[in-house]
Amino acid sequence: MGDFKRLDALLKKFADETVPGCACVVMKKEEVLHEGYAGWADAEQKRPIDPKSVFRQASTTKLFTYAIMGMLYEEGRFLFSDPIGEYLPEWKHTTKWIRKENGEVEVLPLERPITVRGAAAMMCGLPYCMFPEPAPKDLTVKCMSEKMKELLAKGTPTLREEVRQMAEVPVRFEPGTHWLYGFGSEIIGALVEELTGNGTSYVRPPFGIWGPELEEELDMIPVLWTIDTLDWTTQNVDWIVEKTVQDAGENDIILMHDSYESTVQAAERIIRRLKAEGFEFVTVDQVIMD
Repeated sequence: MGDFKRLDALLKKFADETVPGCACVVMKKEEVLHEGYAGWADAEQKRPIDPKSVFRQASTTKLFTYAIMGMLYEEGRFLFSDPIGEYLPEWKHTTKWIRKENGEVEVLPLERPITVRGAAAMMCGLPYCMFPEPAPKDLTVKCMSEKMKELLAKGTPTLREEVRQMAEVPVRFEPGTHWLYGFGSEIIGALVEELTGNGTSYVRPPFGIWGPELEEELDMIPVLWTIDTLDWTTQNVDWIVEKTVQDAGENDIILMHDSYESTVQAAERIIRRLKAEGFEFVTVDQVIMD
């Protein structure tokens, strides 16, 4: 097994200087090579990060996107040097902002295209702008805000709709010349959809409300639940477990919220109990399509 002292030191540095706590697991196939934990799950209570600590997903979904991208690369589906416009045609004519010496701004064609590598490495020149900003000073963010306002006026956009719209935004710099955390992952997500033909098929509507407006806006299959554990109302693990096991039946879909540590603990026990009673856990499509 390798020496992971440098990794542990890096985790500690993150916890000391950036975030309250962090965790990292290094695996090779199914073998766990190293587990590293640093900082606090609850800084006020001085409760340290451990294997059961719960984290919000947020940008960790990028890991799955890039993992799939790597698998597609190994299959020979693309090259990192390929212009992204070969797969997403709307990106063939991307432009950039240029500020002249007199202060005037000019929009010019790119000297080089945005490549798959440029998007994956976040060197495409687009920052994040998930919602319209009230008074952006940056020209790229201003343009992205206007595009997002147009999209949101029509309803909740899909990833492909958002990526198509942002292709009309002049980027901040020549692609590949600078790093800028932002929209590159969305472009890669659209690339994965294009190469696999698979986008998001299912949606769990907020609060379980699925009305005519959402049905018109979203080309997805709504997935609702049949058992509400009410885990958000209590942190009593025993109560959540007993309520769920008692209510569980064939083809039930159980609603839980993994942002609570009590829910994670309850879920582990619920799975063991229901398996012992002969239940089998399957994917959503196996339940609603059978």
